Parts: sequence; C-alpha cells; structure tokens
Amino acid sequence: MRLLLFAYCSYVVAGDSKTRTEQPPPTHDAPLWSTDLKQLGYRIPSSYASYFRLGADIVKVQFLDSRRIALAWLVTDQVVEKPGQYKNRSNVPSHLHLCIIDAKTGQEISSHEWPSASQGVNLAYTASGQWLVASGEAVTLYSPSFGKVKELQQVKPRALQSGFASPSGRTFLVRATDSHGAWSDQLLDAATFEVRDSWSDNQFAEASYWYSDRSIVAFTLKPAQWLLRSIGKGWAPLKSQENSAQPDRRYIYGFLNDDLLVGHSG
Repeated sequence: MRLLLFAYCSYVVAGDSKTRTEQPPPTHDAPLWSTDLKQLGYRIPSSYASYFRLGADIVKVQFLDSRRIALAWLVTDQVVEKPGQYKNRSNVPSHLHLCIIDAKTGQEISSHEWPSASQGVNLAYTASGQWLVASGEAVTLYSPSFGKVKELQQVKPRALQSGFASPSGRTFLVRATDSHGAWSDQLLDAATFEVRDSWSDNQFAEASYWYSDRSIVAFTLKPAQWLLRSIGKGWAPLKSQENSAQPDRRYIYGFLNDDLLVGHSG
C-alpha cells in the first residue's frame, strides 16, 4: 500500500509575450512525495485488510496542521497464515499504530502504538492537540505526548463510519450505559468529557448519526426519517429535496464544518 501526496502547481505569468512563451507549462497532479506504508510499519496483507479498520478506513489519514500528517492503522498481534483465518473472529488481539510524518517531505517524525481489539476501534485528533482512542467499550484521552489523561468506560462511539469526532475536534458522540443498564446518546466535550447534549428516545437506538459542534443529523429506521437537532434543543424533521427514504449506501456522509453536511460516493 502506498500513500501519495499531490501538489497542485501553478505559475505566475509576467513580462512581455516572449517571456510568457518561454515559461514552462503548468504541471498538475504531480506527486510531491510518496511512501510505501510497509516502511512505516503497515503489514496487513490486502486480503485481510477489510477486517482491520479504523471506523470506515483501513488506513486513517488526517492533517494535524499545515506541517504534519497522521496515519493510523491496526496491526494484528498474530501471524496471518491461512485465508479466512479472521472471517469468523470479531476480536483479534491487535495494536493501534500511529505514525506522524512531515507533510512536505514524507519523512517520519514520530510514532506510537496502543494495544486494542481488532474491531470497534477508532482514533481522533482533538482541537487541543490531544488524542482520543476508542477501543471496545472505552474511550481514552491521551496527551500530545501520549500520556493517559482520562478514560470513559461503558461507552461506544457513535458515527464510527463517518467520523469519530466533529470536524473541529472539539466534540464526540457516544452511547453511554449507566449502572442500571439504561442508555443514552451523549455529545461530549473532547477535552473535558463534559456532556454537551444527550437524548434517550428508543427510536434512536439504531439511528445513524452525522454531527458537528452545533448540529446533529440522524436517520432513524422506525419510522424511517431524517431528523435535525441543534445542540441543546429538540429534534425536527430535516427538509431537503435531496433526502430519500433511506441513506444511499453508495454515499459517505459527513460534516465539513458546523453547518455543512455533504455526501459523496466513490
């Protein structure tokens, strides 16, 4: 598996026509650099990769800022020997591997690993520069230097397919269970774990969610409907000419910012 970073180049035309004629043509889609992920520690054969995902991603890619890119993937603790070895297994001992690389050169800056299961795992970079790791029924917050800050038990992140945290990295959504087994969906502050909003209506038990720091979109099954919620307020029907009775399985949905929800295919 190879990662390529593309630089979209342009040039400025100045001077007389002779100078312009001598200018080289612009180049497009020219890779700034590329790297083989195996050199960074990735070692899952392609035939098994679909069993080791971070949310919807086999390799999760996130720009931390203009200088750094984070790559994350799962590494199995067991040797992959036979085809179909993991098809009927839901909890293979693994490690969550994080590699931070220079966005301009592709060179590795640092790396880290956490023990984890092989499913229900995800990673998010927060607005405060910390790391949220979801594994099993726990969410743990780590410092920028990977020291453990705090942990939540008996919770499962929601919206794993579309994103573990909001676009800003300030909030994340979980299903929480109390000591009596009662559940609620909770939007939490990524730095403090304080509850920003919560609800526990049974119609949302199997809902699909997409959310930002300000808005939550839900699709419920019974009844089949799209709903919109502003933080701290009630649910209302989401009216859009693009809405169908059910989400298109070919599309991936997600918020780009606090107010813009998009869907794309491919």
